[in-house]
Amino acid sequence: MAGPRAALPPYYVEVIKWKSLFVVALSAALLVACGKAVTSGTVTSKNYQPPDTVYEDICVSYDRKGNCAAHTVIPRTQSAVWELCLRDDTPKKGVLQPTTGCVEVSQADFERYEVGQHYP
Repeated sequence: MAGPRAALPPYYVEVIKWKSLFVVALSAALLVACGKAVTSGTVTSKNYQPPDTVYEDICVSYDRKGNCAAHTVIPRTQSAVWELCLRDDTPKKGVLQPTTGCVEVSQADFERYEVGQHYP
């Protein structure tokens, strides 16, 4: 049985932490930006997130004090995401501003609809 792997250099750990933080912040921003559920309306913008690989630092061995003694890095692949951001122009009683939000769509729908067109 082989011994524990050497710990990652601090630079790599920092890069992994910052990338993880970025992914969490981006996810939170998308949740806030999406607002209420909009399923149809005028396309106001289009967002494309290319596929990406995020590296997660995992502790695989702990010492007697509970400190991590050995790390490994696991790559996690994220699929591409296509979004259309919409404005629901349907008048609603008591609502001053139109509802806006983003919906994840297929690549075909992303290419089919342009800004200014009505989806679906």
